[in-house]
Amino acid sequence: MEGIRPEDLGAKGESFFRILCKDIGFVVNQADDDKKGWDYEIEPANRNIVDYSTQSHPVYRIQVKSTSTGKNSISIAYSNLFNLIKYNGASFIFFAKFSEGKLGAQSAFLFHVDESFARTIMKEVREKEVEDKSFALNKRKRTIKINKFQEIQPLNGTGLKTALERSVGNNYLAYAEQKIRYLKEFQKEGQKKQFTITLRSKSALEAMADCFLGYDQEFKTDTKSYNAPFGIPDRKPFSDIKNHASSIKPIHDQLPKTTVYLRTSKFGKQLEFNGVLYAVPKQLPRAFAKMRVATSLFDVLIDLGNMRFSINFQDIFNADLKVPLKELYQVLLFLEESQNGNETYVKLKSGQAEMPYIKFGTPNLETLPAASHSIFKAVEATYLKCCDLNVDQKIISTRSVLERLGHFQLLSFVGSNIRS
Repeated sequence: MEGIRPEDLGAKGESFFRILCKDIGFVVNQADDDKKGWDYEIEPANRNIVDYSTQSHPVYRIQVKSTSTGKNSISIAYSNLFNLIKYNGASFIFFAKFSEGKLGAQSAFLFHVDESFARTIMKEVREKEVEDKSFALNKRKRTIKINKFQEIQPLNGTGLKTALERSVGNNYLAYAEQKIRYLKEFQKEGQKKQFTITLRSKSALEAMADCFLGYDQEFKTDTKSYNAPFGIPDRKPFSDIKNHASSIKPIHDQLPKTTVYLRTSKFGKQLEFNGVLYAVPKQLPRAFAKMRVATSLFDVLIDLGNMRFSINFQDIFNADLKVPLKELYQVLLFLEESQNGNETYVKLKSGQAEMPYIKFGTPNLETLPAASHSIFKAVEATYLKCCDLNVDQKIISTRSVLERLGHFQLLSFVGSNIRS
């Protein structure tokens, strides 16, 4: 058989594969075009029987390869591998080994084109594409090693069916859904971009760090943009812009939700505020390592270099803030109590991570208006009344509190200033 032509050996492998399918009763559909990248689609028989199960009917796509050399490896064009990978169902490479003077195959193997292998091939192709601009999927081949555990045993239709089911499990619908999921991930990874940003000064680096903390800043950069499928960039950028004004803005909805707890004494009442966490990424120099928790009424700024904390309150009544009444009451209660002490305790919790209480000095109270105590009492009365009405989480305008302080009427205040 050493002198057998490759096309005859290929026909022998396909014939043997069809025999196994017939043995187990699979329906076999042959590809009508050799360039499709697969040879057969096979499926269990009796498809015309009425079945009310929600399980998807399995259809397997197969590429058949064969050899007479005794090697435990096969070569297959990257274009064929791409077609097997992109199929929404289960795909395999069937590999038959023939020996001298025997009509049937000596052994056969079933190689599953699974997610891990598919990802390896996609990245491999991308690397070759970058290294060699003349690279063509249909001109280059990939060698695949065959292992003993992939052998079909017994070498009959039942063995083939067992090997197929072992790879996809007993729920083909779940398998297909999982494959569609990772094919969508591949599509996203294939559209990735990479950017290199060169900052022209230390002040630009400081401004960039402030942007990551959620502040509006601009800075001058040189920016190069690259297509980078699977994280592997082109050697040349598709865009190269010099000395232009840039800015970065974190996506608010993707920021980690964080809770801030405040106390004015070690065993004082714990006040709770909802916020989001901004952080300077680790890629920037350590000198810029900071985090900021932003709530509706104040920020907690943490300098990670020296572990210094500071609380900065918004100009609550000069800015027209729309805030939950409960949080407005709690922050005014905190500021009211802070005027009689010199300690502040803060604790942060984000997801499963929780930081213990940290003690530091009294916050800056310069933004409080002269009538702060009267404002606090008015908001306190409103808050307690709204608690009775179970509407303490409604949104209130801080400016309207100050505007109506001189002629404060509780019921009209509740009616006109509490908003959904």
